[in-house]
Amino acid sequence: MPFGSGDRAQLKQILDQLTRLTTEIAAIKQQVADQQHTLDQIRHDTAAAINSGLADIRSVARDAMARTTDLVGGPLTQVSNEIVALRSAVTQIDGQLRATTSQPTAAPETAPAADPEPSSQPGPGPDPDPVSGAVGESETEADTTRPDRLSCERRPASPTP
Repeated sequence: MPFGSGDRAQLKQILDQLTRLTTEIAAIKQQVADQQHTLDQIRHDTAAAINSGLADIRSVARDAMARTTDLVGGPLTQVSNEIVALRSAVTQIDGQLRATTSQPTAAPETAPAADPEPSSQPGPGPDPDPVSGAVGESETEADTTRPDRLSCERRPASPTP
């Protein structure tokens, strides 16, 4: 069965439609390619903008950290140095105190309890001893008339019966 003239017209219409469809598909493919290129460009621009923004943020953060380090670091170093100096001074004073306490100390002169005998030279006291008795009296006899303040304190208490 060969095609007749009526079939030829119909085949021509189908061929024209296929040509239009091919052209439209090519146009749609071009639009898709253009859109894909636009999306790729947007992606690239977005990534570049994000990277640039992040670089700016990093730069600002680094500057802020450097300023903070400068503001805090100097005083902290100074405080640290002062603490080291204080520790050194405390160690030195501690060493001096230990050296002082380890050395034998001389008997203090102001402690009358250590010297049971009164000195032969009367010192300038608030109430000097009155001269009593004869010139020939011994020192111990003259002192017996005056009560010794410390001897009262040193006497052991008598046991109560």
